[in-house]
Amino acid sequence: MILLLVVSRAPLLVSGYGADGDAWRVAESSLRVWNEGTYEPSRFPGFPVHEFLNALFVGIGGSIVSNLATFLVFILSLYPLRKIVAFWGVPMPNVVLVVFSFLPIVWKNSAVTMDYLWGLAGILTSTWLVLEKRFLLAGIVLGLAAGTRITHLAFVFPFLLILPAGQNKNLAVFVLSSVGTALACYIPVVLSPSWGDLTEYFFSRMWKESLWKTIAVYFYRAIYSVGLLGFLGVLALAVLQRARWKDLRRHPAFAFSSACIVLTLLLFALLPEEREYLIPMMPFLLILIFLAGTKEQLIVVSILLLSFSFVSVDVVEHDTPSPKTRIAFVQGMVLKEHSERLKSMEWRKRLVSIDVPDSSIVMIGRGPIFGLENDSVEPAVELGAELNQACYKARNRRDLYYVYSLNREQLFGMRRLGFTVFYADDAKSYLETFVGYRFDDEKVRELKIWGR
Repeated sequence: MILLLVVSRAPLLVSGYGADGDAWRVAESSLRVWNEGTYEPSRFPGFPVHEFLNALFVGIGGSIVSNLATFLVFILSLYPLRKIVAFWGVPMPNVVLVVFSFLPIVWKNSAVTMDYLWGLAGILTSTWLVLEKRFLLAGIVLGLAAGTRITHLAFVFPFLLILPAGQNKNLAVFVLSSVGTALACYIPVVLSPSWGDLTEYFFSRMWKESLWKTIAVYFYRAIYSVGLLGFLGVLALAVLQRARWKDLRRHPAFAFSSACIVLTLLLFALLPEEREYLIPMMPFLLILIFLAGTKEQLIVVSILLLSFSFVSVDVVEHDTPSPKTRIAFVQGMVLKEHSERLKSMEWRKRLVSIDVPDSSIVMIGRGPIFGLENDSVEPAVELGAELNQACYKARNRRDLYYVYSLNREQLFGMRRLGFTVFYADDAKSYLETFVGYRFDDEKVRELKIWGR
């Protein structure tokens, strides 16, 4: 099985840090720790354990080594999961591991420089340690998981369901060690110079959508964390086996697994931005599925869940300014991740190959995903400090720079210095929203990336 896992992840391991720009921000933060010995969180609220550990991996080997580190953490997480399902007597424990390993959302994120599976590994390990009555170590591990993503600290509450009743000392040891470890992890975050700005920026842009749109996005992304076919399969299983749920309530795994699922869904409701936020519930969802279903039902549901790696039955047309409802067969989650990574690499290649006059600045709407591991550019430290953002200079060119964006004051300032300003055409709508002015009104020139 290990060989199959390696082969299945190989294309993702060697194609950059990930399709998500946050993975590149993690790499940028980690690389700063490695090169300069200073720490700046990649984004709010900070992900210190993951960012500090990846300083070593990114520093010595770039994206391949950091992706490999995530893959190894994923492999190691299978051990506590196997122990958990064996402890609770979940049927077909080895099949549970196989299905979990090839769940599309797990497959995709097991070879990327992101914290999702690092945090899940901590939750699973802490669960196994609690079942083994090793409460101090379980608390420390859960605290470290919260150090990768602060919301994981909320899993203290489901653990109250499996901690031995009447043992207040063990309860105190677990809770205090988890909370104390998490707080210690975040000391470098709150001491970092940029944390205040990150916090202000986060709360200035969050929860701005209408309630109904937020609800629609929540359910869409929740369903498409497993795919429409997978969701319908799980729903059908729940209905067909509704008579068994009453018996399952007495099973020791039921209350804890259900609580982990409900908690994950509630946390996702607070910020339904990424489907990956639902990863912590996936192994516990599988535990309930395998406790409830017959062998035949489990085969069908597993096939439907796993098919989402390759094909998705989507109900929303995304590649339009105003998304419309339209049923279509599109790339599944894993294939899409790989194709988007390749497209990003091609985008970088095309961008730097376009003939742009010297003394120009190009707004690209992307940060480290453009500049990291790109031999065609180098960091422009002085300009970056002036504009308060990462900037890159084209090698072997005179004063050709690439920046995330320019606000109106910066735009006028660069023009006074003699620069011609361009924008990448594929980022126009986003950039205009971000900078607060229209490029046509300010006569910013268009740069066609894909030759449309």
